[in-house]
Amino acid sequence: MLSKEEIESKLEQTEDDEITINLLYQEVDLLKSELEQLETNNKKLIKKLEGDIKILGNYEERKQMSKEQLFENDAKWFYAAEILEIAKGEKE
Repeated sequence: MLSKEEIESKLEQTEDDEITINLLYQEVDLLKSELEQLETNNKKLIKKLEGDIKILGNYEERKQMSKEQLFENDAKWFYAAEILEIAKGEKE
């Protein structure tokens, strides 16, 4: 049979464990919230990049650009396409 001191010690340990578990649950909830925000931001980024790529690849506008503008436009398009692949998880 356990002594009074052993029982009190086990009760204290149980209370400490309960506090630790509650803190871990709070941390998990916070991490889930942050992950949801990151996923939302990623979806917004993908949508924006897809729109930017369509604009940069507009044929009618490209016909009216100078060679310098085309070069700059193509660099922006390539950069946007690279970021889009990373955002979609297709490339690291």
